[in-house]
Amino acid sequence: MLKSFDYIIFWFLAKQIFFNFLAISLLMGLIVFGNQFFLVLSESLNQGLYSSELLPLMFLKLLRDMPFIISFGFSLSIVYSLNNLYKSSEATIIFSGGISEIKLFRLLLPLIILIFSIISILSIFIVPQIKLDIIELKNDAESRPEYIFLREKTFQNFQEEGLTFYSSKITNLNGDIEQDLDQVLIYSDSDDKLITAPKGKKITINNDSTIELYDGYIYENISSDDQNVKVTKFSNYKSNLTKNYKTNKVAISADAKSITNLINTGGKKDFAELQYRIGLPLSLLVISLAAIFFSKTNARGKRNFAIGYVVLSYLGYYNLMLIAKTTIEEGEGSYYSHVARLIINSIYPHLFFILLICIIYLYRNKLPN
Repeated sequence: MLKSFDYIIFWFLAKQIFFNFLAISLLMGLIVFGNQFFLVLSESLNQGLYSSELLPLMFLKLLRDMPFIISFGFSLSIVYSLNNLYKSSEATIIFSGGISEIKLFRLLLPLIILIFSIISILSIFIVPQIKLDIIELKNDAESRPEYIFLREKTFQNFQEEGLTFYSSKITNLNGDIEQDLDQVLIYSDSDDKLITAPKGKKITINNDSTIELYDGYIYENISSDDQNVKVTKFSNYKSNLTKNYKTNKVAISADAKSITNLINTGGKKDFAELQYRIGLPLSLLVISLAAIFFSKTNARGKRNFAIGYVVLSYLGYYNLMLIAKTTIEEGEGSYYSHVARLIINSIYPHLFFILLICIIYLYRNKLPN
């Protein structure tokens, strides 16, 4: 049980840190979502993405980055909240009650454990499934036939189908499922057949496309030397464009595998991904303690680099874990040397920053409260 004074301090600090965390995370989320907006739009030009898939893909990528947003945002909220208390001298009242930085960390531990649990669930279980959904969505888009996406006022040559298509105007109806076509021209190279119609419609369901034309003409043998062109008038003509459509199967990368598959497979990349997923929430505990030390500021001082220190520390920590992950993936040697390398690279990023915190603790305690 917390003492009454400790209980009051906990709720006072937790409230400020939590609301600052929500504000910072929201701002970071908007920045990440805005960045993904432009990235997904640029990808859609090269990949076969429907317009209805763009927004879901943006949200999937935002959810994929949530462990980073939450972890980084929470670290910034701690240093920002405590730093403001130091500058307003409110921290003097708190620390005069016998609360040190270590005790402050223990007081905030319930809130830190809550955020730690959220990041752990996201990093270990949810994000891999999101990455798998992104891979499957992109794979499905890239394997779509080229005739799925028609362009108006452009002669499109679909070599796999042996067709050339032209339409003066294309109007999307019901999202990407249905399209109205004006002044349609379709030439089949294999059949030496030209089809023209003033109006038409293309319907696409599950990558299966059907074109329906109205009140047009079919010209056959138009390339023959004997000039024997056969002309047929029709009121309704329907053709299925799809031929042997198959979705390409791609190998699933380690970062999209479930935790069970990582353990069962047991390859180098799987072990590297496993230590990274576990290391990401663990880094929150270390960075949170570092943020408490960084936030200590002389109220009379003009310069304050507390937030900058946390940003540099977090980015350094994050990149150190990526280096450790790459080292495990690229390691060679016997089974025992691989296990030793796995243990060392899984631990040293955290040990390095714990040592850094000890140095900060010894240095920052020289500042007056």
